[in-house]
Amino acid sequence: MSHEPMTAGAVQKKSKIYGLSMTAVMAAVTCVLAPMSIPIGPVPISFTNLAIYLSLYLLGWKRGTVSYLVYVLIGMVGVPVFSGFTGGMGRLLGPTGGYIVGFIPMALIAGAVIDRFRNRGIQLAGMIAGTAVCYAFGTAWYCFQAGSSVGAALGLCVFPFVVPDLVKLALAWTLSRRLAGSDYRRLSPASALLGAIVMVLVYDAAYFTGFTSSINLITSLAGGVVFLVFLLGYRRRRNADWA
Repeated sequence: MSHEPMTAGAVQKKSKIYGLSMTAVMAAVTCVLAPMSIPIGPVPISFTNLAIYLSLYLLGWKRGTVSYLVYVLIGMVGVPVFSGFTGGMGRLLGPTGGYIVGFIPMALIAGAVIDRFRNRGIQLAGMIAGTAVCYAFGTAWYCFQAGSSVGAALGLCVFPFVVPDLVKLALAWTLSRRLAGSDYRRLSPASALLGAIVMVLVYDAAYFTGFTSSINLITSLAGGVVFLVFLLGYRRRRNADWA
């Protein structure tokens, strides 16, 4: 049975549909990873920027940024996808909401550098520059909303996060190298779905066993870990099949 070659228009349409579907998938992945947070003060340690960096490497700066904007819109309408399983306009307009908005220029800057340059050192520098812009935007908004001085805001909202953010930068950088060449059409949707299923199961188990005080941290950690393990395991199996 012969198959006629696809026309240029059909290829372009298929590519566009795939791009839109992957943007939606990575928005869902961000909804899984972003609620993961470690409360250490007014601003918790969040895994939102890790999700953004992964999206930028997988989708490029345009679609990666759009996937984050979709995530923000989901949180704006009240779905608890912001750090600590919170949501709504109150969180976005509150003292720490500037960091949520600040992730947008961070994605634009880091994504543009990642797309333009293949040198890993330059890509890392671009991510650091984007993170610095996010710090500046979020700190300015925190000072405005909380009536805080710049020094106090930096001490509360920036300095404690420098090392954790560098760790997340390094993790995203390492994962991007390990995932180079993977088949994301099957990998990303499956890993996102599996992570979501595990989150639901862990949530139910924690609810029925009475461990509800730490339920947000437990479910987000479970979903995030499964997502990353499946991501790396799929590539390992794929390489073994090709050997």
